[in-house]
Amino acid sequence: MAERLVTFETDGAIGIVTLRRPEKFNALDIPMLRALEAALDEAEAADGVRVVLVCGEGKGFCAGGDVEAWAEMSAVD
Repeated sequence: MAERLVTFETDGAIGIVTLRRPEKFNALDIPMLRALEAALDEAEAADGVRVVLVCGEGKGFCAGGDVEAWAEMSAVD
């Protein structure tokens, strides 16, 4: 099974969404955005979750958009 780019877990009433692409400082590309959306859907559906914490694995939270991935997309479109 492929490693998930974004995970969701709970700790009591706290939902924890973790961005897991530390080699790119958790930069967002299309697969990462889809995984984030799925994790947030999972958090919304979780019974008893009152707050959601979004964090990033590694040294930084999130570098923003993955410039290389977006540039490749623009060249194809």
